Amino acid sequence: MKFLQLISNYEGYLIGYNERLRERGATWEHAQALYYEDGFLMPHFLSTAFRALGHEANFVVFNNNYTQQIWELEYSSSRTKTTNEILLEQIAYYDPDILYVMDPITLDSSFLRAIKRRSMIIIGWRAAPIHPSIDFSEFDFIFSSVPDLFTQMRAQGAEQPRFFLPGVDVEFMKSLPTVEKQADISFSGQYGPLHVRRNMLLLNLAQQQLKQRDNFELAYYLATSDYGALPAGVFAHCRPPVWGRNMLSMYASSRAAFHIPIDMAEANATAMRLFEVGATGTPLFVHRSAEIQGVFSEDEVIRFDDANDFIQTYLKLRCERDALEERGLRAMKRCMNDHSTINRALQLLEICR
Repeated sequence: MKFLQLISNYEGYLIGYNERLRERGATWEHAQALYYEDGFLMPHFLSTAFRALGHEANFVVFNNNYTQQIWELEYSSSRTKTTNEILLEQIAYYDPDILYVMDPITLDSSFLRAIKRRSMIIIGWRAAPIHPSIDFSEFDFIFSSVPDLFTQMRAQGAEQPRFFLPGVDVEFMKSLPTVEKQADISFSGQYGPLHVRRNMLLLNLAQQQLKQRDNFELAYYLATSDYGALPAGVFAHCRPPVWGRNMLSMYASSRAAFHIPIDMAEANATAMRLFEVGATGTPLFVHRSAEIQGVFSEDEVIRFDDANDFIQTYLKLRCERDALEERGLRAMKRCMNDHSTINRALQLLEICR
């Protein structure tokens, strides 16, 4: 079985990645190794899991023009191709039995129709808003952790939407160094119009901090298109965004982290953050409205109603450190045992049978 994963990622991450790749030596082998060392999209990265199961597996970060040009220089006999032509050539070169597309919006059916060999199974992943113009008809399956999207997916050509969760690369997590606890409460993510509830929570937590006699530190690692538009309370705790390995180490160095679902998901809380934080062993605070069934049990997270409840609960548990840390350790055990990327790869293979 040959597996190929097509991935895109944030420009902010890729700028720093490309600088480090130039220092290491710009070869395709180095490029692939550095992506993995960085923990690039760890909860969704299944290529390593497929290899561990004995399959041939590769991945392409198709929106990084720099590494795509490196591949073209090393593997292609001709030059001056468009980005889509390079990607089509890569698909032909790796000749997968399963093609897993992590961005079926950029690479929707209009792109897939240009693939020459169509006997492969093509899967897409989407857990974010979908423009009505997107065509899913060429996909065999569309995976999502947000079932509320299934009706729209079917209306736009996806005959078989399937519920599918992110996971945890256990061996990668074991490679992270032990770090000391620093910030009290940390958050890493996007600040933008799709996260109104979360944006308000970030501000309300900052406001609660000003009211408390007990000192605690907030650390917001935010990616946004306009830092100048951040509310003053959020900006006061804002730090540069972190990605992959650095983000996981940041969470591991925090005494607590939190999650509130993207607005469109309403109560559905099956985002990457649950697995990223859970795998580090850091206690995770989850809004009481968020549905976590199938991911964690109630004694593996800490619930909160609003910012005040969050802070009061955190400060109480901080005085009972063992009780606080026990929640994180239970969640970490769950991630390692039930949510490994090996298990996800096996689930994917079962769906494709």
